[in-house]
Amino acid sequence: MTFQWNLTAAHSTASWEYFLDGVLYRTFDGGNEQPASNISQTIEGLPTGDHTILARWNIADTANAFYSCVDLHVVADGTDPGDGGTPTDPTTPTDPTTPTDPGTCSAAAWASSSVYLGGDLASYDGKIWRANWWTQGQTPSNEQWGPWTLVSSC
Repeated sequence: MTFQWNLTAAHSTASWEYFLDGVLYRTFDGGNEQPASNISQTIEGLPTGDHTILARWNIADTANAFYSCVDLHVVADGTDPGDGGTPTDPTTPTDPTTPTDPGTCSAAAWASSSVYLGGDLASYDGKIWRANWWTQGQTPSNEQWGPWTLVSSC
C-alpha cells in the first residue's frame, strides 16, 4: 500500500507514523527536514482482512501533527479485491442482520477470557461480530461506540 501526501506547507518533519488498527505499524524518519511537496511511503506486509490505517505526520519544530485515516481491505496476493469479482452497487443498502448463509457460525465462539484485536471475528448469540479495537471481556452487542460491530447472522 502506497500513501501519497500532497503537502501545501512543507513543515520540518520529525516522522511519519502509520497505525494499523490502533497499533503503531511503521515509522518513517523525517530527519527534521522539509520534505518535498509530494511525498509517498510504501507499507508492505499488511495482514489480510479489513483494517483501518491512521497516518500521522509529526512536525519537528512544534507539537503539531497532521492526520489522515483510511479503511482498507487487504487480500493475500495484494490485488484489488474488486478485480475480476462481481461489482456491488454501493447505493444499495445492506442489512447486516440478514443471514447470507443460514446455519452454523463461521467464526469461533466469543470467549470472555480471549483477547480480540481490531478486525477479529467472533460468533455470539447466533451472530458474527467484528472487534473494532483491542477488547477483552466485553460481550458483543450493538452498543453505540462500543468495541463490537455486527457483521451478520449465522
